[in-house]
Amino acid sequence: MRGRKFNAVFIDRLLYWQIRDQRFTGRVHSIFDQAINVEFDGLGLVTVISPRKYNGPAFIKACPFSSLKGMLRVRSRAVLTGEELVFPSPGVRIPLDGARPWSGKTKINRFAGNDELAAKVSVFQEVIVSHRDGREAVEQRIDKLENSILSGEPLQIKRALDTIIGLGDGLTPAGDDVLLGLLCFISSVPSEIRGEHFNKFLETFSLMLEDHINSTTFISYSLLKYGLEGRFVEPLSDLCVAILSDGGDGLGKNLERLLGVGASSGINMLKGVVLGVDLYLAPKG
Repeated sequence: MRGRKFNAVFIDRLLYWQIRDQRFTGRVHSIFDQAINVEFDGLGLVTVISPRKYNGPAFIKACPFSSLKGMLRVRSRAVLTGEELVFPSPGVRIPLDGARPWSGKTKINRFAGNDELAAKVSVFQEVIVSHRDGREAVEQRIDKLENSILSGEPLQIKRALDTIIGLGDGLTPAGDDVLLGLLCFISSVPSEIRGEHFNKFLETFSLMLEDHINSTTFISYSLLKYGLEGRFVEPLSDLCVAILSDGGDGLGKNLERLLGVGASSGINMLKGVVLGVDLYLAPKG
């Protein structure tokens, strides 16, 4: 095929394995300054993103990104195989054989104690207060969600989730960003020490998310779905690892990176992380 070839520099490792020996067709869903979102039948959301940005679930970093973005339009056809991502019109090819796989999985060698976790959370709470915008709807739903998770009752958890999924404006509503932060923290805690209340939450959320496909945006729904699979954007997963690690190396740097995600997504994800730590530290039984 004649046209222009671009370079893929990173690819989500799980996406790489999902598309091996497969062929998916789709269309460009949306185009932003640093990201192109593509919806594929049978696969879901794939994001082609600038190398200047972070890695994430189903992300492919490609360059030169500005030239690529300028050649595409919303609804442009796309074909994805294990070898390449192609946009037939206007003839764009992105070979994947040179892309480095990114997994997002970081091992925690030594876990922080409860006192250290509490100290870290107190710092985060100060950051959250400094970013408060006067809108209390999300905070009220967070309180309701916290109480429902502590109850361990699936019906209460479902009712709380019903009120927070899709809550807010924008590409990823605030309520969904909070849930992503919470999911990431829970996923970062080994299952053997996670606590039954977290397991009940994950089980209930997994069973009901599909019912909310029209309650939020396609992109936010996709990110929540990836979150339930334990897949998150790099700044969020890195922060959770730093929180749970003894000493918390890189905590300040990772917090700064997370706060730079979107206009308000980062701070709302942080609220979810803080909720996760609070639930982790809550008395069990």
